[in-house]
Formats: sequence, C-alpha cells, structure tokens
Amino acid sequence: LLPIPKLLLPKKRKLLRTISTGFINPILVKKVLLQRRLVTPRMLETFAADTIPLFYKDLDYYEKIYGSYGHNFCASKSEMKNKIGEIIQDYKKYAIYRNYVRKYLISNHSYKRRIIDLKKIILNQ
Repeated sequence: LLPIPKLLLPKKRKLLRTISTGFINPILVKKVLLQRRLVTPRMLETFAADTIPLFYKDLDYYEKIYGSYGHNFCASKSEMKNKIGEIIQDYKKYAIYRNYVRKYLISNHSYKRRIIDLKKIILNQ
C-alpha cells in the first residue's frame, strides 16, 4: 500500500485517515454532477485512502478519471451486492487495482500535470 503523503496539509491527512477506517467506501455522485460530467475532490481522495472505492455505473465517464482500472470499482445497482462480495473475497487484488488507479491519477490529474498542460496551451497559441 502507498503511504499517505506527508506533504499534505494536516486536515487532508486527517481526512484520508478517516476514510481509511472503512473497508469499502462508496463514491456517491449527485445527478447534477453526472449530467455535467464534473469531478469532486472526494472522487479522487477516496483513491488516496487505504480503502476500496466503489461507485455506480451511472458515473459513465469513470475511465477518463480513473484510467483503464476504473471499471474494477463500479457496479450497477443490481450488481452491487456481488461486487461487494468480490471485494471482500479478494481484497488484495482490489488494493493492487486501487494502487494502479493512484498512479494514473498522479500522472494524469496532479497539479504538476495541469501546469504542464496549461504551459502547452499557452505556448501553442
């Protein structure tokens, strides 16, 4: 498991420790956010914690956020019970998937990455 970064502000470290107390943590997304395809901090913070995130398939843009391993953490309402059972049965596998998503988030959605993207936009105009 990846440690909680010490560079984070104390309140953020406390938040991640609190989220980490749960074995599985749902990521619930309001309908208006889904319609506008927006991302909230919670949608990223849960992957930074030592827990397994879980969200509904109605978050249809999850692959753009979480990369190719994102599908491992989603289920429809009718599949949710089975998905939770799978996670409990094979927690280590899902922890590995979570770590792959963490690496994807760091390389594709970090502040450093956004500055690089912004520089490209500014310099190409």
